Amino acid sequence: MLFRSIDVTLILLGYILISGYGQSVFFHRYWSHKSFKTSKIFEYIGTILGCMACKGSPITWCSVHRQHHKYSDTNLDAHYPENGILRLFIPVLNKDYSKISPMLVKDLLKDKFHLFLFNYYNLILLTLAIAFGLLSFHYLMVLWLIPATLNIWFLAVTDLFTHSWGYQNYDCGDNSRNNWFSCIFYWGEGLNNNHHFMPNNYNFKVKWYEFDIGR
Repeated sequence: MLFRSIDVTLILLGYILISGYGQSVFFHRYWSHKSFKTSKIFEYIGTILGCMACKGSPITWCSVHRQHHKYSDTNLDAHYPENGILRLFIPVLNKDYSKISPMLVKDLLKDKFHLFLFNYYNLILLTLAIAFGLLSFHYLMVLWLIPATLNIWFLAVTDLFTHSWGYQNYDCGDNSRNNWFSCIFYWGEGLNNNHHFMPNNYNFKVKWYEFDIGR
């Protein structure tokens, strides 16, 4: 067997922590939209887990995401599928992820913790990977690298699906959609039309039959 049952369990655990807790809850709902409050300890833990998703520091991530809301479904939107689907799945091909818009992240640029993560992001990840790998390369793979890869791919699928197929509860002036398939494996983020209409609402669910596991 390529993976034992314990490995599958650890991959799922890593995916929940890195993608669900780190990316969906903290990078998206907490840092990008300030939709809830929490203690500093949970803030730091969630932020480090979000960084381990290998999609950039909070400054980079929030800049891209806030620009996505401001210029949704235009050429200025890094998530816009018509600019190239492949670049959604392979972030290094997406030049927009290497840029930040300082005016959109003024709040984070004032924070020394975020500046540290932004300036030394690659070094921090490399240091964590070496330390993790020295302890166990196998667990580095199943608890971090595979979950982080799954997060990148599932986020790309969500970006593609929720601006291409699904239903709309609201007219937001863009192509945002609610897509059930994306909700199931990506923390309720598939309720994208609801989110675009009320971006600062922590709970993306509006209708009784909708599903937001991240709330």
